[in-house]
Amino acid sequence: MDFRTLIGICLMIIVYFVFVVPPATQDRPSPEPDESSSSREQAELSAPTERKAPQPDRVVRPEISELRRKNFVFSTDRLRLGLNALGEIQSIEVLNYAVEPQSEEQVAWDFRDRAFNETRLFINDRQVVFSLKEASENQIRLEARSSDFVIERLIELQPNAYALAVTDRVKNTALTRAIVDLQILLRKEIEDEKKVEGIQRFFAFLVPPADYQQAVWLQNSNLKKDFLSSLAIHKEPDPITELVGWSGFSTKYFFLGFIPLNASIEELRISRRSEDWASQELRLFQRQLLPDETTEYRYTYYLGPKRMQELEKVGFELGKVIDFGRWIGPISRLLLTMLTIFHSWIPNYGIAIILLTVFVKCLLFPLTYKSAVSMRKLSIVQPKMKEIRDKFKNDQKRMQTEMMALYRKEKVNPIGGCLPILLQFPIFFALYRVFYESFEMRHAEFFWWIQDLSARDPWFVIPVLMTFLMYFQQKLMPMPTTGEDNEMVRIQKAMFKWMPIMFGVFMLFFPSGLTLYFLSNAAISIAQQYFVNKRLDVIMPRPEIKPAKPKS
Repeated sequence: MDFRTLIGICLMIIVYFVFVVPPATQDRPSPEPDESSSSREQAELSAPTERKAPQPDRVVRPEISELRRKNFVFSTDRLRLGLNALGEIQSIEVLNYAVEPQSEEQVAWDFRDRAFNETRLFINDRQVVFSLKEASENQIRLEARSSDFVIERLIELQPNAYALAVTDRVKNTALTRAIVDLQILLRKEIEDEKKVEGIQRFFAFLVPPADYQQAVWLQNSNLKKDFLSSLAIHKEPDPITELVGWSGFSTKYFFLGFIPLNASIEELRISRRSEDWASQELRLFQRQLLPDETTEYRYTYYLGPKRMQELEKVGFELGKVIDFGRWIGPISRLLLTMLTIFHSWIPNYGIAIILLTVFVKCLLFPLTYKSAVSMRKLSIVQPKMKEIRDKFKNDQKRMQTEMMALYRKEKVNPIGGCLPILLQFPIFFALYRVFYESFEMRHAEFFWWIQDLSARDPWFVIPVLMTFLMYFQQKLMPMPTTGEDNEMVRIQKAMFKWMPIMFGVFMLFFPSGLTLYFLSNAAISIAQQYFVNKRLDVIMPRPEIKPAKPKS
């Protein structure tokens, strides 16, 4: 990466975070708050009602309250769940993942008197009330029987997965047609966001947030998202109806979501019913059963890390919950695959990043060499270009004609040194998304003081080393060879001088994994530039530079 690339990257970083990355919060006008929703979010309907989104109700039937008071703890080597007898998730603990490095506290969510999920099944607009049939190890069986239907619900915590699987089997035993309606209500508490303190506040527009809380859903095979803190309180949500595949709540590294396996979501509503809680109201497409006909609803709750291997086990494009970006996503996934392969060889993500850097630099070396050749050719014809400028300085049209003729004669492309550089930008942004979004970077140790490659370098050692290497690298870069000492040349020299410091300041608060990549990149670039310069000095010697005449 030469310093023309560096200048471009700095500008692209600013543009990317100011105009592309959405802010963590957005001010929206909210209507006057209505009465508290804490009582409404306990709800079950008992009488026939108009079919609509699963709004929380005020009244809880005694049978449902009784089942909610019965609690079970399911546990595997990956998850520990607290459930009630309705299969509603009241607490989640993701095992083997600490909240902070060197901490014994596990990542967990406690929904207290609420539940993460509330499932409502309606037959002909009447809500089904289940009874507990059996509770065994990591499994709950519920049933509901009447003269018109027989319903069985199986809730099972999956081994070797971060998933709670549910199957609803409905049989119509009536003599008439039955309409089956399944509705899901998801809830999540909006946690307090960490405030940026100290000097980091001055770079907040460049530094990505350490974490975030989003409502996410798959629509038309594209990831959609909305920050929970930006949702207007008590505002009636607009329905989302177009090809919703799944939905849930996402933080930077974890996802809690609902995935229908053999059904489709007809409508999704995302709202903030109170100051501290967000909800997602889902309604699946109705099914009609003829007499003696049976149907099944199968769906899964994913409750775990946003780790690509685990998400892909579930399928249904769940890997897209990792926000690598719509356009550079394929490149990011390829680079993440390479990083995972290198980590399988040497189980240290810091070393894996260095190996990935070597791989990327080798992959891009033909472009780097082509750019250097173009720049050398351009520097060789600089004296002739100066002669044309001086000769036709009063005739811009003739000057352009002569310049183009010179380019054709000398086989020089004036933008030949820039195009190879521009091709590197997608790779740079893809690497940034990998280092920022990938779960693999979370709490990944390198050595000594670097205990978390997803966090900044606490001692700023890597950014400082990177700055020194970049300063040394710019000394190897070709400088203007026209012999002129004009304002443009002085500006270019000043930019080359100060750019390493500016870039080093930018990287002070970025993830140390990304900074380690740039440190490795600078070291390899120095070696490559030295090799290229030596080779070009043999096949394309630099022209003699005549000292500029002092101005009178």
